Amino acid sequence: MTRKSNADLPAGVEVVRGDLNAPESLAPAPDGVTAMHLLTLTGEDNAPLATGPAIVALATAAGVRRVTLLGTGEGPVEQAVAASDLEWTVLWPIDMTAETVEDVTGRPPRRFADWAADHASAFERPPSARP
Repeated sequence: MTRKSNADLPAGVEVVRGDLNAPESLAPAPDGVTAMHLLTLTGEDNAPLATGPAIVALATAAGVRRVTLLGTGEGPVEQAVAASDLEWTVLWPIDMTAETVEDVTGRPPRRFADWAADHASAFERPPSARP
């Protein structure tokens, strides 16, 4: 899905126009989709996306079951997803890109795979929560 209908994508990729700022434009996009990846900030000014509840309602009605969010906090999209019955995971870009900030922090660079291995237990479901 893209806001730009003339997106330069490989042959065989179905381009669907939609804009998270205009949930009505998303209506055809989730048909047959079981998982979505959502950005939680607007593209123009990186303001929190205010349409979270409408996006979640649309996704839920279409049968989406899982969502990943690329976010930075507790904005309207994160709040709407957390209040829903969707399975979800939030990806915090600061942690994924930490290896690029050695000059700023003084910490040595780390690959994301190393960070993930060190923190994997924080993302595991407790045995009582597993299906």
